[in-house]
Amino acid sequence: MHLFSFSAIVGIMQTGDSFMIDYISVGRRIKFYRKSKGYTQSDLADIIGVTNKFISQVECGRTEISLKRLDELAAIFGIKTHTFIIDSDPEYDEYMNSELYNKICSLTSEKKILVSEIIDVIMKQ
Repeated sequence: MHLFSFSAIVGIMQTGDSFMIDYISVGRRIKFYRKSKGYTQSDLADIIGVTNKFISQVECGRTEISLKRLDELAAIFGIKTHTFIIDSDPEYDEYMNSELYNKICSLTSEKKILVSEIIDVIMKQ
C-alpha cells in the first residue's frame, strides 16, 4: 500500500497500530541522491542490476523497494540505509525547500493562497 505524505522529512506513516513505509518519500530521496552523484536512472540501474524502468517506478513511489536494494543504494551513495526512510540530511532538506519554492513560484496567486491554507491545516495536525 502506498501512502501520500505531505511530510518530506518522515518516510514512515502510522496507520492504526502499525507503521508503513512511505514509498513516495523514499523514492524522492533516492532520486535526490542519484542526481547528487550525477547518475542517470540507466546508470544506477546498471550498477545494481535492475532496469531503468524499475528505478523510475521506485523514484515515483509506484514500486516498493527491498531493504537489500536500499542497502546497495546506501553503499553507492555513501549514506546510511535509514536515511531513505527517516531523512536527517540537511542537504536533502535544502533540496526539498528549493523544489517546493520553485513549484510555488510557478502558481497563480489564487493557487498560492490555496497552498498556504493547506499548509495551515497540516501544521495544525
